[in-house]
Parts: sequence; C-alpha cells; structure tokens
Amino acid sequence: MRLNDRMYTTMIDIAVCDDSPVELSQITTLAKDYIATNNIDANVISFDHPDALLTFSEKAPFDLYLLDIVMPMINGIAAGRELRSRHDQAQIIYITTSDEFAVDAFSLRAAHYLVKPFSDAQFREAMDRVMAILSASEEKKLTIMLAGGSLHNIDIDDIQY
Repeated sequence: MRLNDRMYTTMIDIAVCDDSPVELSQITTLAKDYIATNNIDANVISFDHPDALLTFSEKAPFDLYLLDIVMPMINGIAAGRELRSRHDQAQIIYITTSDEFAVDAFSLRAAHYLVKPFSDAQFREAMDRVMAILSASEEKKLTIMLAGGSLHNIDIDDIQY
C-alpha cells in the first residue's frame, strides 16, 4: 500500500455491501479507482446482500467495510454490529440515503458516514481517513500462516504470551 509517499506492505481487504446493483457497482468502482490511484495493494469484493457478507466474513474478515444501511432483512447498522463483534479493529464507512442513522453508526466507531448522493471528493476523504488509520496500525500486526496455507493477521496487542 502506498499513501502520501509512505510505503506499506500489508494487503488490505475491502468489502462493499449494497442491495442496489447500480449503487453497488458505483461504490465498487470508486473503491477500485481509489486503490489504483493511490497504488494500494488491496482486494475489493462486492456483496448485494448483508447475509452474504456476514457469511463470507465469518471465515475471512475484511479490513474495511463500505456498508449501505437501508437493506433488506438486516440493516447496515445490525450488520456492522455483528462485524464489529467479530473483528473489533475493522474500519466501517457507512454509505446511505439518510442521516437518521448517524448516531448509531458512530456508536459502532464508524470511520465515516456518507449520505448519497456524495461527491468523489467526499469518498476520497473518507477513504483517506481509513487508510491513515490502517497504515498507523499496520506495524502492530503479525502475519501467520495457518494449517492449510491461509494467512491471518494478528494484532500484536492481542498476543498475551
């Protein structure tokens, strides 16, 4: 990852979840453009339903979640609460049509809250904020290989002995 002329080596995993195909495509494209422009080593995976995101992230948590709030079955706040309980250090940017959930979002320590429609500059500002947080915490991680060959990052602060 490269941001503001600082080099980082950790791959960043980004999840985008929105039930609207048009919005999902737009946000995914913005995320991919951002990582390409900033030369960040990242994966972006899109989900059109929060259940699919929750199921997938159970086995492979993401570093950043770009979540819609108003979705069927489970809203983005409830999904964020579940994701936060699994991976406390994950970053969340809420992207929604309403500002009525802002207090709930920030109670989950959301990094940013964007109201649709938003500008490219607003999106970049939100991503810049998250990348600064992720780059600051990068040095506090240890990457280990699990049985089966998958890699897993562990926060050094979580190691007890």
